[in-house]
Amino acid sequence: MPPRLAFLHTAAVHEPTFRALVTELSPGADQVHAIHPEWLDQARREGLGGDLHDTVTGGLSALADQSDAVLCTCSTLGPVADDLAPANPKVLRIDRPLMAKAAATPGSAIVALCLDSTRNATLSLIDDAFAAAGRRSDRTLCLCAEAWPYFERGDRDGFAQTIAAQIRRTAGEIPGAGCVVLAQASMACAEPLLTDLGLPVFSSPRLGVEAALVAAGQ
Repeated sequence: MPPRLAFLHTAAVHEPTFRALVTELSPGADQVHAIHPEWLDQARREGLGGDLHDTVTGGLSALADQSDAVLCTCSTLGPVADDLAPANPKVLRIDRPLMAKAAATPGSAIVALCLDSTRNATLSLIDDAFAAAGRRSDRTLCLCAEAWPYFERGDRDGFAQTIAAQIRRTAGEIPGAGCVVLAQASMACAEPLLTDLGLPVFSSPRLGVEAALVAAGQ
């Protein structure tokens, strides 16, 4: 029987991306996509605590009740998925497989993100991944904050180009870098612009869907 996967997004633009990935990796799988941009807006204003944490917990739990696995595709909300995972292992955080792959790659990691609201959650996660791999944490933050207005305007090309330009500047300052991590799912569009960088570039959407399919028993 085909699996039923659920997704929690904070931007509608993500739904086609993940629908296409599921169709490619598991043809016939059933899909549920919940979209809550207001939760990211609130997290950026107030942090991920109190009522918002409870609201996101409820949303993820409801999706888990109607699916074989649920993937939280928002890095800022990811810690809520982590809080739920011990009791409900079919609730997944999209960037956990990404960070594990980065930690398994020799050399330091350039961790690129656009939203400062996800800085602490992202860096804590990659530090955990390095520890799990038996390595000392070795990462450099590349904050691409100037790219986010392009995303909000729906300018995908401007968004990708701005991210790629900032990563190139950072990579030029970090001798011995081993990989680039595009920490937010939305940033995957910059990956094709960095093929000549001479470093592996990792993004989360495909890795996240693959993990969700494993969690769903496929």
